[in-house]
Amino acid sequence: VLIEPFIDIWIGDKYILSKSVLFILIFIYYQQVMRSCYLVFKEGAGIYVEDRYVPVIESFTNIIFSILFVKYFGLFGVFLGTLLSNLILWIYSYPKFVYHLIFKRSYIDYAKETIFLILIFLFTMIVSYTLSFYINLDNKYLLFIIKTIIAIIIPNIILFIVYRKTDEFKYYLNLTKKILNI
Repeated sequence: VLIEPFIDIWIGDKYILSKSVLFILIFIYYQQVMRSCYLVFKEGAGIYVEDRYVPVIESFTNIIFSILFVKYFGLFGVFLGTLLSNLILWIYSYPKFVYHLIFKRSYIDYAKETIFLILIFLFTMIVSYTLSFYINLDNKYLLFIIKTIIAIIIPNIILFIVYRKTDEFKYYLNLTKKILNI
């Protein structure tokens, strides 16, 4: 929602990337954020030796896929190679060494939870982007402010609706109330 208006204000609209490159970069960012959550548990449990070759395989496949895809898809292909190589951790390493070994949960549970999270992410992204897409103003600063409001409010409303009844939400709500003395 904010990347394109920010780039336009910062260095001009001629530096705005295509929608396909933008969306794949957003998904890579999402993947990296999710990856960092699993990485905390993996490192906390001291799992280093078990998957020591996974980063090497990931790097090798990233280079191969990126070189192969850049010929056919340009800049999008480079990022597609990165996305596909990152899937190695998502499909193999994290379910095996974090979800199954540490959490004692099945691969099916991991797949269901991961797909659910991706669907929430995609839904939130699509709704936020669609709402902001229809706002067109000549004043790019005012446009940025309005899109900032959309980027703050819409995802939080969606996440509140989805998670409001979960134990995790209730825990953090109570924790926040204690911190704020409410």
